[in-house]
Amino acid sequence: FKRTGTSHLVAVSGYNVSLIVTYFILLLGVLQINKKYSFILLTVGLILFNLVTGFEPSVTRAVLMGWTIVFAKYLGRYVNFRSLILYVAFILVAINPFVLRYDIGFQLSFLATIFLVYVTPFLISILRIEKINNITIKGFLSSYILPTFSAYIGTFPVIAFNFNTISYIAILTNVVIAPLIPLSMFFGFMLVIFSWLQPIAIIFSSLSWGSLYVIIEVIKYFSSFSWANSEYKINFLMFISYYIFIILTIKLYGFFKKTKEENN
Repeated sequence: FKRTGTSHLVAVSGYNVSLIVTYFILLLGVLQINKKYSFILLTVGLILFNLVTGFEPSVTRAVLMGWTIVFAKYLGRYVNFRSLILYVAFILVAINPFVLRYDIGFQLSFLATIFLVYVTPFLISILRIEKINNITIKGFLSSYILPTFSAYIGTFPVIAFNFNTISYIAILTNVVIAPLIPLSMFFGFMLVIFSWLQPIAIIFSSLSWGSLYVIIEVIKYFSSFSWANSEYKINFLMFISYYIFIILTIKLYGFFKKTKEENN
């Protein structure tokens, strides 16, 4: 996992929580439970999920963001993801300021989310993905390649700074296994729902095991390459300079783009 940059798969993240919320909403829709009780059940479900995972900062962040989005939808309000990230970060840091320095999971979780929200649209714009006529290629780039790339460039300095390693095959590995993650989680979700019904539970248990087996085998294959990763240590100055460079690049691009549009 370390060699292929897929260590995040063994930790609960916002992506996992979003999938659970999605499956839960679909299930409640099938059962035709009204909006009010669906919101209550989702809230209880998220609290229990956070409790089971031990209130880890990365999970708490994901649960808070997930719950806020569900609450906003319940009230019929628009969700501003950029403001939401700051809102959740403020709450968690207010509860425990030490997570900023000593909780690597918190750092990786927030940086991945921030880069997904800010950098992915930037890359879509600068590469002019919206001008691609082929819907399949456009969707693959905007839904898999660029988000994966954004999350990686947002988190690899933290990994290099703390673990002295950089994976060169992380983006490719994550793109390959990305479609398998929601499938595996869906089978696991259905296994929990039908755990009381043995014949169906056995089917979903087998499907869940099979999908996880494929994911692990893919990771083993990519990790077998000798050039998959290398040891690399960055200092604090390089660490800060990197993120300042990314911020300035996005800001300058936005400024020049806006100026060009106004002149035209």
